[in-house]
This record gives sequence, structure tokens and C-alpha cells, in this order.
Amino acid sequence: MAWFLAFIFLFAAPVWGTPAHAAPPIKIGAILDLSGPGFRKGQIYQFMAQKAVETVNQRGGIRGRPLKLIVVDDQGLVRRSLILAQRLISAEGVVALIGPSNPRAEMALRRLADREKIPLILISGDGPLFRQPAQPFTYNFKVGPALPPAVKALYRYLKSQGFQKIGLLLPSSRSGKKALIWLRAYAAEFHLKVVAREWFSPGDTDVETQLRHLDSQGAQAIVSWAEPKALATVVNSWQGKGLPPLFLGYQAASLSFTPRLLPPEVKATWPRFVLQPEDLDGRFLLALKELGRPPEYFSATAWDAIMLLAKGLNRSGANKKALRWVLENLDTIELISGTYRLDRNDHYGLRPESFIITGLIEGNLVR
Repeated sequence: MAWFLAFIFLFAAPVWGTPAHAAPPIKIGAILDLSGPGFRKGQIYQFMAQKAVETVNQRGGIRGRPLKLIVVDDQGLVRRSLILAQRLISAEGVVALIGPSNPRAEMALRRLADREKIPLILISGDGPLFRQPAQPFTYNFKVGPALPPAVKALYRYLKSQGFQKIGLLLPSSRSGKKALIWLRAYAAEFHLKVVAREWFSPGDTDVETQLRHLDSQGAQAIVSWAEPKALATVVNSWQGKGLPPLFLGYQAASLSFTPRLLPPEVKATWPRFVLQPEDLDGRFLLALKELGRPPEYFSATAWDAIMLLAKGLNRSGANKKALRWVLENLDTIELISGTYRLDRNDHYGLRPESFIITGLIEGNLVR
């Protein structure tokens, strides 16, 4: 009997002691621009997504199975994005996709995800993800900053400070026109009146004329929602001119526009995690340190896409249809980029409280 028990122990031990990662991996595909026009952003996405996968695996994986990230380089080309996404689904057997880093490929990938019935976590673009007629939606989800919750956060602050009339200064680009839609749409909800709107070209080096026109129309505050380089032009044109208070969009927290460029009297719509890094996951901060960057929304978005999928997969297992259902029905979720509350009509759900409206002096908050 002793010999028999020893025999059983000898051959059973490898099974009992088998590490979780000996199980077949659950594959996630990432479609990123790693060698095209947006390669710098794409490489940040890739690094942080891989670090998030490593963190999930170090914490036990998904029901004892490891995650595996398969990254493809679409070179910033929409057609190549679709070809590579199809290959990830058909040849690699991924259960979900994240991407693209090129916003121009977003709609095409959304249609493909719905057609192939595979969850897609969008990590670029600044639009919401509401259910709309004739728009792909069912298998599409999104993380990261976007216009609607950020505009609501800013307008809530302006209302609390007693502002009633605002002027808008926006770039005459596609992104500026998109911002105008949401800035107008939410104004009435917060009892704000847009008294005037001014455009400027992305290449302009001075916008004082537009700022003074907004002032002449009775604007009590000026809101500018633009890309980082353009925001720097706006700030320089506004500073020291005796104009109404200036408020900026969340692009102020991006790669090339640092808090040091902001005079303390200018307030911006900051993603909460940029200003409160002490509250973040320690492994996320270690990854940022290795990357050599401060907290910023590119890095947070890639990390959050993986963590959102991990939360869903832990409940659904490696089943694409079940994963879609679980993601849609998750309770309130705390991710790096903020607080999310998804439902059947909103596959984004970032809450306005994920943003802080404040000024900065040498990186310190000024309320």
C-alpha cells in the first residue's frame, strides 16, 4: 500500500504542481501603427498593453489561463488594418481586438467587429459610443478620454462658478467641428449660453483677434478645445491681455503639452489620473517608469483596454459572444483613465467625475 501511494503521488504531483500558464493562452489582437505616421503613439500603446498583459498573468491569468497579446503593424493604413484584423480572427483565433491607434481606421474596424461578432475595444478617437441607427455598435466598446464626459465636466464646473455666457475658440479642422457639436449640445443642460464662436487655422501663430471678438460679444469665459500645439498658441495669445478667463480641453494633458506651459490662471480639463498618480495601480506606475514617461492618456488607454477585457474574460471565459454580453453588463468599473459605467445603449460610459478642472503651478494644483 505504501508503494502504491508513493506511485500515485509521484505521477500526480506534476499535475497538482502544474503552473496556470501551462494551460493554452487566451489570445488578444492589437492593431497598431508601429511604423507609419503615428508610430510614436502606436509604440506607447504596444508597450503599455504588453505590460498590462504581463500584470494580468502575474496575478494568475484568466481562470488559470494566461493572456497572450498578438500585435500587428497596420502602418497607419486603413485597408491594411482590415486585412490584419481578419488574419488575427481567422488564423490566430483571438477572442478580442484592441485598436486601432489610427482613428481613421476606427469605423471600418467597428463594422468588421460587428460582422465577425468579436469584441473590439477602441483606444483612439474622441467620440462617444452610443447605440445609433445604422451604426456598428453591438461588439464595439471604448476606453480613454472623449468629448462628451469631458465637456460635461467642464460645463458642470463653469456652472458652479456662476458663469452663464461663454465663447468658443476652435480649430477649423475636423476635430474642431466635432468638438463644436458637443460643446453646443450640452450648453443648455448646464444653463450656459454660447454667445459667439470663432475659428482659427491649425497653423496660426496668433489668435488675439478671435479672442477679442469673443470678449466683445459678452463672453464671461472662453473655452478652447484643440490639439496641443494649437492650445499653446491660444494660451500665448491670451496671456496678459486682460481677456475673460480661459478654459482648455483635455488635450492639455497629452504628449507634447506639459503643465509647465500653463500660466496658473488658465484652467484645463485634466483626466483625473494625470493629477493623482498616487491613486494608480503600482504596476502601471512601474511600467510608466520603465517607459520613461509621466501619466498620460495614451498609456492609460492601452492599459485599460487590456484590464477591461481581463475583467470581462474572468466572468465569460474565452467565448466571444459571452464576453460581449459580460462587458455590456459590467457594474461600475474603476480603470486608470477613470470611472466607467457601461450599459446596453452606451458601450463607453466614462463618467464626468473622471476629469478635474484646475490650473497648475509647477505641476501643483491650483483650485
